[in-house]
Amino acid sequence: MTIRSIYFISLKIVRLENWIDYFYCMNWQERIESKKDTLSGKPVIKGTRLSVEFILERLADGWSEAMLLDSYPQLKKEDLQAVFAYLNEFVKDGLIAELRPLVSK
Repeated sequence: MTIRSIYFISLKIVRLENWIDYFYCMNWQERIESKKDTLSGKPVIKGTRLSVEFILERLADGWSEAMLLDSYPQLKKEDLQAVFAYLNEFVKDGLIAELRPLVSK
């Protein structure tokens, strides 16, 4: 392995570590709020009527980050990161119910 290849591998690891640090340091409260008079108190991206639920539904339907950002210009990449940080907090705190298989009738 050459010094050049070691440098590039190290650079990629540093970039990955920086992204991970950013994700875990993301303060979703800066970008997500819940008000009684906006969508009945559902969590939304601040300054919009785009709910966390709506964004997650679009992603579950196969929308890409680029599609969301193009379709909703008021939405920023950091807003999407805040949605994931918000969801991550609920998952790691055990606030999301255990998944159970659907029972067909």
